[in-house]
Amino acid sequence: MLSVMPAGVVIFPGSGIAGNLADKARRLGISVWQAAGDGA
Repeated sequence: MLSVMPAGVVIFPGSGIAGNLADKARRLGISVWQAAGDGA
């Protein structure tokens, strides 16, 4: 997914897979937005 070099990625909390994706995106210089909050 990151091989197409997107402008950015949005990461939602909840799994280690999402965290790994965020780390890889940061290493590639891709902007990462993390949705975090206490929910509704």
